[in-house]
Parts: sequence; structure tokens; C-alpha cells
Amino acid sequence: MKENNHNMTTKVNIVLLGNFLYPYGMAATRRKQQFIDFFKEQGAEVKVLILYQGSNKTKHEKEIEGWHKGVYYKILSTGLKNGAGSIFYFPVIMFKACCLISRWKIKKAKNVILSFGFDGLVTLPFIWAKTLGFKIIFDIVEDFSLTKYTSTKQRLYFLSGRLIRFLFLNRIIDGVSVISRYLENKYRKDFKGKVVLLPISASVQSKNLKSGYNNPVIFLYAGTFSEKDGLELLLPAFEVVNSRFPNTKLLLTGHASDKRLKEISSLIRSPQIELKGLLPEDQFYRTLMEADILLMTRVNSEFANAGFPYKVGEYLATGNTVIATDVSDISYYLENKKDALIIEPGNEAQLIEAMTFCLENEDLCLQIGKKGQETCAGYFNPSQNSKILFDLMIEENVNP
Repeated sequence: MKENNHNMTTKVNIVLLGNFLYPYGMAATRRKQQFIDFFKEQGAEVKVLILYQGSNKTKHEKEIEGWHKGVYYKILSTGLKNGAGSIFYFPVIMFKACCLISRWKIKKAKNVILSFGFDGLVTLPFIWAKTLGFKIIFDIVEDFSLTKYTSTKQRLYFLSGRLIRFLFLNRIIDGVSVISRYLENKYRKDFKGKVVLLPISASVQSKNLKSGYNNPVIFLYAGTFSEKDGLELLLPAFEVVNSRFPNTKLLLTGHASDKRLKEISSLIRSPQIELKGLLPEDQFYRTLMEADILLMTRVNSEFANAGFPYKVGEYLATGNTVIATDVSDISYYLENKKDALIIEPGNEAQLIEAMTFCLENEDLCLQIGKKGQETCAGYFNPSQNSKILFDLMIEENVNP
């Protein structure tokens, strides 16, 4: 990897800016925290500024601020009024954000804004930060132009993001990191500045010394339960496997709307399927480690192929056997029956075959899991990957 020639006697000041979950959240939040941890290790000053977090509520809630792992964060709004009231509150949020950006700028330092996705709400703070001399860097993990929006509000949000991308991509943005080769190709075509590929990251805390499966054998799915995650395929596939191998159990953990959880619950017919919901972070990782076979069953959609599933890294890091659908860059990093079991998306027969293979070839699959953990340490090392982003931030003349 290229050595960093930046003189670290120059202070680096980084502000994470946007509308996202922090300090608590799922995989996307953990990606941000991995960046933050590395930046702090390099001696950078780091703060987090969130303009809006949460869903529409009947009244404004107070601003939230605090410290998380040595980093100060401030959330300007956790709820916006419905109707005309929100129109008048947006300028207040923008004004507060610009004031904080001015206050947080450090003289004689390299000042950087790190943001995530194109959002009309953060346009003014971006422009203001640019006029103050901040470098603007984006980390892109999805292509939301491929999303099917069902409400007028979602369509307006999408269109505002498209407009901001069109107007400012080559005007105020200095560099872009992307999570997949699809996004790398897209932004190399559209963006005149520097684009770097920064895949998922996951920490391998310790080698998995598991010598055999649990009794019963535990399959586990973790995620958002959205339509792209293929639960409608996974649940009946497990029921077929469970009918042949009764000594098996499927755990489902993650976050979803109440409506979606009811839909998933209605599909569960076997008492061997347990819907655990969202687990606290420490319990979540413990549950991953204690399971035997981890399932990533995304559907074959343009949206799924544009990004890269975070959970694959977290799965591989455990050293457990992973069954993954071949979407996005899966086959670029992993080889079937070497690092993981890879199946075609939407192919229920292959999913059943892979689950059966795990049950009939325990020793081999334990070795596949250990090899997957080694592959994770090689490709998805958080420090190695965060350095790619840090080098992009401190590099001179990123955008000619």
C-alpha cells in the first residue's frame, strides 16, 4: 500500500456531516465508527454533525449531543413537524449547521467534511464548508437511483439528491470513496476527481476454535428484513431442510418496521424458526459467534448488485460457515466452497442444497469458515481500508 507522505505535524480536522444514525445503529453506523476509530489513531480531531435523525413526529424534540468513544457528536433534530411547520424549521437547522461548521474549523489545519450520500438537506452546509476551505469527501455505499420509491415524499427526496449530485458533483466535492466495483465504474465515469474503492470492513477479534456444530445446529440470518434480503426465499428453504434434518434451528435478528416484522411473522410456520428482533451490539456479535451457519440471501436486483452487503464481512469475521448469494462483488473476493458457499440469487434449490451440504459435511465446512475468516482479515481489514479513505482526505489537490 502506498505510504502516506503527509506531514502529520499538520493537524487534520474531520467533521462527519449528514443525516444518518449515530452513535447507535447497524452495519452502516459501524462502518462510520471504524473510520472514526482509525482517524483518532492518526491523531485527527473528529466530530459528528447530524442535521436530522429519525422519522416524522408530531413535534420537535430537543437537540441531542454527547460523547461516544471519545468523539463529540451533535444531532440538530430528531423529529420534524408535519406540514408547514417543517418548512420554517429547515432554515433553522441549516443556520445552526453552518454556525457549527464555522466554529469547528481549526486554523492552520487540514479541514475535511466527510459525508454519505447526496441529500438536499445538507446542500447549504456543504457550500458553506467549501467557502471556509474544507475539503469535501463522500463515502458512497448504495446507488439510490435504482430504488423504487412508493411515496411522494420519497420521490422528492430522491429527486433532490439527484439534483444535488448533478449540480455539485464536480464543483464542490474533492474525492469519493465507493464500496463496490459497480460504484467505482459509475463514479469514474461521472466524477473528475479521485475515486477509490473502499470495500466493507470487519474486525477479526480472535480465531474461531470451534471444533463442531451446536446441538441443535443453528442457522442465522441478520439484517434489515427488507425485500432485497430474500426472507421469502429463505424461510421456506429452511423448512424443507428442517423437515429432513429436525435437529436444526433458524434465528432471525435485525431491524425492520412493525409492518415488515408482521409480514415476516406471518410467513413463519415452523417452531424451529425464532424471530429475535434487534439485539444490543454486544449480544448481536455474541449471537453471530455462537451460531454455526450464517446466511446472506439477497435477491438479484440492480440495487443489491450496486452496493455490497456489510453482513458478509461481519459473518466471515466470526470464522463460521457462510452461505452467500452471488450479488455485487461476492465472487470477486470469495470462492465457492473455499471461503464460503456461494449460490445464485433467487435460487431456492441451490440454497437448500448449500444448507444440506453444511449439515452433511461438518468438518469441511468448519475449515471453509476458518478460511473465510482469513480472507476477511486480508480483504476487509478495518485499519487497512480506513487508511485508504484517510489518505484520500489528506492528499493534496485531489480534485484538479
